Amino acid sequence: MKTFKKECAICGSWFSASSNSAKYCSDACREQGAREHQRDLMRRKRKAIRDEKQSRVVQLPNKYGVKNSAEMMKNHVEPQINIDMEKARDKQDWFTYYTLYKQRCIENEQEWGYQGVHFVSGIEVHDERFVELMLEKIDE
Repeated sequence: MKTFKKECAICGSWFSASSNSAKYCSDACREQGAREHQRDLMRRKRKAIRDEKQSRVVQLPNKYGVKNSAEMMKNHVEPQINIDMEKARDKQDWFTYYTLYKQRCIENEQEWGYQGVHFVSGIEVHDERFVELMLEKIDE
């Protein structure tokens, strides 16, 4: 039977092998090689998953000239009422905030032709005294 003089892929020592495809000189080197191979395989797999998550963007039909959702959001303009509500919330001006909130709900319902039921802390938005009741609730 023919023997081959080979160099171990892990420790670098020379050994004689009966097969041309042998890579390791001992069982310990074989286990370490398998561990390194598995570690490298998992590293590549995790990198592929991470890259796929980062590149995950909703693809839209290109008939509007928009390539993806990020490009579409770049030109998005926030409605003025939302900007005013955010400013009032930051200043903790609750009267203005809840007045604008009620106005936004009513405008949205008029746009869609539907009257829903909106409760905030147990108070219905369509109540005439909604803002005053909310301010009383906050003061409690």
